[in-house]
Amino acid sequence: MTKPKGTTKPGKPRQDYPLYAHPGGQWAKKINGKHQFFGVWSNPEAAEESYLNYVARQRLGLPEPNEDDITVDEMVDRYLDARKKHVERKEQGHTKNILSPRTFREIKRHALWLTDSEVHGYRIGQRAVSSLRAADFTELYNQIPAGHGVDSIRHRIHYINGMFNFARRNEWIQGVPNYGTDWRA
Repeated sequence: MTKPKGTTKPGKPRQDYPLYAHPGGQWAKKINGKHQFFGVWSNPEAAEESYLNYVARQRLGLPEPNEDDITVDEMVDRYLDARKKHVERKEQGHTKNILSPRTFREIKRHALWLTDSEVHGYRIGQRAVSSLRAADFTELYNQIPAGHGVDSIRHRIHYINGMFNFARRNEWIQGVPNYGTDWRA
């Protein structure tokens, strides 16, 4: 992508902005001797977020996301949509393959906790499912509030593991992540 003729490079949006305006019309940063591009001049906030995600991936040693990989956010959205249909089946009078509204609320609460949790400064919901490692689940386990009882912890783990298994069975993901030894009730 090149900038239109006659366009002047913009200044940094703020003094501590980590990127510079590359003449090609994008925000960039030189990393290991190579120019890395993070977004167009017209959207410096998105470029900065892309840069921060890149830095977090590098710090965690994660590969660049594959286009076929779905994020945890996408998986949770699909899962909640599928489960909502099971609640609607119950409301329509079906007796098989149903889910109570109360159970759906519990599933949703635990799924949203997962997506909003941060591990090593990187929100889990933004990560590709294939990039999750046992160390991430150990960190998640450590983020469960201390006041939770054994049943509450067991439910959280059960609902989240069930979501990953559901995604695998429906071929949204290639396989269930390795949970490690700490992610258990």
